[in-house]
Amino acid sequence: MRAAHVQTADGFDLALLLGQTSTYLVVGFWVVGMIGYTAALSRGDVGAVTAVFTVTEVLIPGMAGILLLGDPVRPGWGWVLAVGLALALAGTVVIAKAPPLRPPRVR
Repeated sequence: MRAAHVQTADGFDLALLLGQTSTYLVVGFWVVGMIGYTAALSRGDVGAVTAVFTVTEVLIPGMAGILLLGDPVRPGWGWVLAVGLALALAGTVVIAKAPPLRPPRVR
């Protein structure tokens, strides 16, 4: 929770945390994410849904940090970022398009 400022001279302040809008946004996004993930699992394959969910939950906040919050990429490591993003997205597509594994039928 980078947007929440909860440090005071005395240390962590719970009242300060509970008084910030970003705290409730994080909780709200978590609830919406879990409901969306559960709904996707009920309609799709576990592997595909989990691959998309996992990459999305890392990719979106990472890109928001870089593009919106000004987090720098280590000098000379831009190519590593690009290769990592490409591999993550390619892997997600491969897993999402793969046929689901079904257990063998028992007779």
